[in-house]
Parts: sequence; C-alpha cells; structure tokens
Amino acid sequence: MKLSAWSLKGTGAIEGLPVPQPPFAVFSGSEPRWIEAARVSKDDVAAIADAMELESEVREQLCKDSRTNRVFIEQGTMLLEFPCAVDVDTDPHPYVSILARLDTLVTVLRNHDAEATRLHEKLRPHLEAGEPAMQVVAAHLLEGLVGDTMELFAALRAEADDLMSRVLAAPLRVPMKEIQGISRRIQHAALSAEDQLFSTDSLIANLGGADQFKNLVAMLGVIQKQLDHVLSLATRLAEQLRSTHNHAASARDDLTSDRLRLLTVISAVFLPLNLIAAIYGMNFEGGADHPWNMPELQWRYGYFFALGVMVAITCGLLLFFRRRGWFGGEPEDDESGKGGK
Repeated sequence: MKLSAWSLKGTGAIEGLPVPQPPFAVFSGSEPRWIEAARVSKDDVAAIADAMELESEVREQLCKDSRTNRVFIEQGTMLLEFPCAVDVDTDPHPYVSILARLDTLVTVLRNHDAEATRLHEKLRPHLEAGEPAMQVVAAHLLEGLVGDTMELFAALRAEADDLMSRVLAAPLRVPMKEIQGISRRIQHAALSAEDQLFSTDSLIANLGGADQFKNLVAMLGVIQKQLDHVLSLATRLAEQLRSTHNHAASARDDLTSDRLRLLTVISAVFLPLNLIAAIYGMNFEGGADHPWNMPELQWRYGYFFALGVMVAITCGLLLFFRRRGWFGGEPEDDESGKGGK
C-alpha cells in the first residue's frame, strides 16, 4: 500500500504531509487533510477502517466487494463509492472509495498504483487557485474521475470512426471480432458512466438540503451534465457500431451468396449433361433385332453429335444465366429489343 497525505489548511496552496511511522497514524491527525491510499489490499482496507475508528455499518460497506449503496452516511462519516473508467477484465473493483468527515478526506484506490499522484497533479491547479476547502477537493476529485471517462469515450469514438472507415473501404478485411471487441468496451464504459451518474445523483440527493454544501451541489450539477453528454455519446457510438457490424455482416452474406450462386450455376449446367451421360450409359442390346435401342450408337458421327448437344446446352444455359444477371451486372430486359417496332 502507498499512502500520500496533503494538508487542506490555509489558502493558495496544497502542502504535502510526511507519512509517519507507523503509517496508519496519519489518519489520526487533527488538522484538515486529504489522504490517498493506493494499491490497497483487503487487509489494508480493514486497517484503514480501524485507524479511522469507523462505525460498524460504514466499515462493513467499505470492506465488502459488492457495491450496494453508492452513498452511505452514518454518524458524521460519508462513504461514496464512485466508479472509475478502467478495464473491468483486469480490475475486479473499478471503484474509488471516498471517506469524508469534517476534517478528513480519504480516497482508497484498490487496484491502482500511479493513480494517486496523477489525481493530485490534476487537482493542484484548482487547489492553488483558491482556498483548498474540503468540498472543492471532493468536487474536483469526482470531476477528475468523470474527466477520465470522457477521455476514454473520446478515444473509443476515434477507434469507432476509424473502424467504420475501414469497414466501408474493405468490409471483408476487418475481422468481426474487432468490431465486437470495441462494442464490448463501449458497453463496459457506458456502464461505468451510468454508475457514476447514479452516484452523483445519490450524493446530490443526500447533500442538496444543506446550505453549507450549496457550492458542492452546484459543481455536482455540472458533473451531471457531463455524464448525460457521455451517455448520449455512448448511445450514438453503439448505434454506429451496430451499423458497422451490419455492413460487415452484409458483405460476408453477399460473398456467401455469390459462392452459392456459382455452385448453383455449375449444378444447373452439369445436370442435363449428367442426364445425357446417364441415358447413353444404359446397357441395351442393339442390332437388327432391336432397331430402336439407341440406333445413334451405330451412327458414324453419333459421338460428335452427343458432344455437340452437350456444348450447345452448356452455352445456352450460360447465356441464359448471364442475361438474368447471375454473373454480375443488371439483368437484361426481355422487352428491350421490341421498343423500335
């Protein structure tokens, strides 16, 4: 586990605090502070709960893996479980746990290492611009997580646009798994955005009635609008990828249809030829006693006559299929030659 601490007392700056030994003593300080714990395990979470002397209900909500309540308030301690835009396949706990008291703000990141420093650096300009109040830190912390979601969707939008361009140019060269993979990532990101919106709504519902949180609620309203835009974008991207998938699938269906058409033409051509071959393959006695049993077999040019019939049938069928448009192009109009009469 990596612990980082910053002082939230004073104006115009955010000051780093040294982490004492043992490190969990940093949670028992008296001055307003922001503490971030990164790459924590279940045992670390339990130790943080002990160091903060959390109530049993808050401790239970913090330590369990399943997320039931996005916002939980008990005896002056608020726990907010806020989703973050991560790959759910590699991160089984895609949430940032935020514990807030009047004098302490704690953020717990279970499966992230560099996230703490990165969030701190993103917040520094906002905190140095004015008084580093607890509400400002919490609001910009959530804004940073939502900003990550917006950046993720911007990258997914670029990928989806590039994928559509490639599918329109050469639909058979783009694997269907690639289209399905991007669709799956967009669905997961949309679920994270929906959870973020639900968490924001829940937080506003719990804080909206207090005048002291008026500025925080106003900032959360801006976050709500950003998440509404993200979800609208997710819907459009899903429709775009559905159209891309249908276009690629249609191209593959057309290829299959062309192949089946070719097999149909081959079968139609060889069917009468097989019939002729089957007729002349029958064993009937010939000669003077049986003058009607295939007399052409005794004819000098019977073999060439049979081959000529086969060639004529083949050419006739190929010409027929060509006029019907089976080899590409538009079918020829049977009445086109009668217009001048």
